[in-house]
Amino acid sequence: WYTDGMEVRHMTEQDDLLTTEEVATELRVSRETVRHWLRTGVLPGRHVGPRTWRVKRADLVRFLETDGVRS
Repeated sequence: WYTDGMEVRHMTEQDDLLTTEEVATELRVSRETVRHWLRTGVLPGRHVGPRTWRVKRADLVRFLETDGVRS
């Protein structure tokens, strides 16, 4: 649950998905770097269109905790 202004909402998976732009901004890297990580499987993500990716926040947190190194 989280507060959205005055409305309390249940967080959905849709709320938990980040764009490549959002990931790039958070990590201070380029969108192309994020897309490269996605294409090569370094960062888990899913296609939501022909050239559009989304990353689960939990996967981004896991990526950061492991310094981006796959185990």
